[in-house]
Amino acid sequence: MNMPLGFARLAIASAIFAIAGCSKSGENSATPPPPPQLYSINLSPAFKIGQKFSLVSDLSEKSQSHTVINLPGIALPQNDDRSEGLAADLEGEAEVLGVFPNGGMQKLSLTVKAIKVSKNGKAIPGLPATGAKIIAERTGDKIAISVNDQAADADVTSALNELIALDDDKFTLQDLCGSKVPVALGATWPVNSADVEDSLKSSLGGEFTGAKGTMKLESIKGVGADQIATVSGGFAIDSYKPTLPAVMTIDSGVITSSFSCLIPATTGKSALKIMKSMNMKTQAHGSPNGATVKLELTGQQIRNTVMTFQ
Repeated sequence: MNMPLGFARLAIASAIFAIAGCSKSGENSATPPPPPQLYSINLSPAFKIGQKFSLVSDLSEKSQSHTVINLPGIALPQNDDRSEGLAADLEGEAEVLGVFPNGGMQKLSLTVKAIKVSKNGKAIPGLPATGAKIIAERTGDKIAISVNDQAADADVTSALNELIALDDDKFTLQDLCGSKVPVALGATWPVNSADVEDSLKSSLGGEFTGAKGTMKLESIKGVGADQIATVSGGFAIDSYKPTLPAVMTIDSGVITSSFSCLIPATTGKSALKIMKSMNMKTQAHGSPNGATVKLELTGQQIRNTVMTFQ
């Protein structure tokens, strides 16, 4: 049977429309991809009084100064170069004795398993012996250290202050660099610039402005209580003004810092590992006592802390 031409065209058009409709209907019925899984990031565990953990802490610091001095009546400039270095390692069994309202650790006791501290390549005398009991307590910006119920001397206190990472009552690492909301794998978030600046001012003195930085959730391994998150990132300060004599004018000052953290899902599993590095550089000039002085200060600190909770 012959089909009229007009009817044939209508049939073809209807078939095309039907095919298109089926295709569109199929697209609409496709299942949308599930939303990405979100993870809560907490760089600072909430400590509890009586909580126990094993502590392994190591630190290396290097600082250098280069000064060019032009004295009246002397043609050649005088150069003064100085450097200092600190290397320290500590292992011990710790117990939390005090906690700040923000969950940070305010006071702890630590029984020494091993300790080694050297300054400019020379061992610091008077270090706590194996089995000695250290009590460390933060009050404001100061940390008091005692060894076997006796106040430690200045060099030992300075070294232990760096190795025993007590928290601040105002800022924990979570406050500075943690995410305030759950994030997806691979997500980034900014550091808290204002808190970073205030925290550095509290610990180092001087003035800090222009803090910027980003953190990232790099990976998630394991499930449940065995889950471990890897977080990395850092910040930079583009205006750092250390405390110098009034006759000196600061020309520039920068600080850069980086972090890498392995965070267990609970403090009862695995180990919290925090690796930090910080670099700083300052240039200044002045005219003390009629001389013309140019000064350059550089410093580096690398700190690794591992807490294995019991």
